[in-house]
Amino acid sequence: MLTESVVVVILTLVIAYLYLRRGQRGYALAVLPVGVLPLVYLMGCVLCGHLGPLTPLTDLQWQVLFLFLGLAAGAICEGVVSYNIKRASARRGYIILCGGFTALFAFAILHAIIPVV
Repeated sequence: MLTESVVVVILTLVIAYLYLRRGQRGYALAVLPVGVLPLVYLMGCVLCGHLGPLTPLTDLQWQVLFLFLGLAAGAICEGVVSYNIKRASARRGYIILCGGFTALFAFAILHAIIPVV
């Protein structure tokens, strides 16, 4: 899931950049919370090897911890952005789409990192 996470982060940044170039700052900010979970997961993959020997937690436990931290951070960012959306139907659609993508991506990462017996 490392490759997929890198691709999601890059695509999110490119889409936000294109919106910024068109002068649509609100749209650019609305796209960014989608990339929070993959970014935190990538940071967790890098840091878990360094944190594992220092604590009683295993590398797998650190990865799951970073995954849930990224999920919480992404949900908070989506909530903050959705607060600025005026229409209730647009706000609801934004939360369903971004939250649904974040939840499904978290489930896919969780399925990939936890070994199946």
